[in-house]
Amino acid sequence: MPVLYVGLRASVNKTQNTRLIVGDVAQLFMEGKNTAALSDTPLGEVTPGWRAILPVELVQALSAALPEGAQIQMIGEKKCMVRGVPAKRKKRPLQWLGTVIVALLLFFGGALSLMNFHADVNMPRVHTMISKLVTGEADTGALWVSIPYSLGIGLGVLFFTGLGRQRTNPNFFELEEREYQSKVDKYLQEDETGGPNDA
Repeated sequence: MPVLYVGLRASVNKTQNTRLIVGDVAQLFMEGKNTAALSDTPLGEVTPGWRAILPVELVQALSAALPEGAQIQMIGEKKCMVRGVPAKRKKRPLQWLGTVIVALLLFFGGALSLMNFHADVNMPRVHTMISKLVTGEADTGALWVSIPYSLGIGLGVLFFTGLGRQRTNPNFFELEEREYQSKVDKYLQEDETGGPNDA
């Protein structure tokens, strides 16, 4: 007896007012069979906002197209959240200005945070003590410590984010973004259909 395995995705983004098909929300597999036609089975139209696609909807949509005697086995997520997003708009001429303003705010905010941290721990005194320990002279300037330290902070951020080099693993910010997205998906799955135990 042939079995169609249906693996629901956690969430997908789809342009509003477009056709939603099974292949958008799930992966299909049937041993020895091509599932391209089944993946094209319609599920209605994408509406603005979030919509929960439940396994029962896929079973209803796929049952008519399945060979006689075939069974459906659901795997993966308990539900798929479909987010209807607006069609991409053309970039506005002054859109780059907002990006520059946000970048400047982040830059000066980060710089201010570093300066406050250094003031709290009295970093100039620490550098002077390091200089005295190495040179043995109390009146020697600590610039030879402070300058490499400052450059090291900037280079450390670049290496930490992986900017400018080929990477095989995600950096810290990408992992945090992925974890945040997973939590959003889980919340929406539970909230949209009434709770974590609903299927």
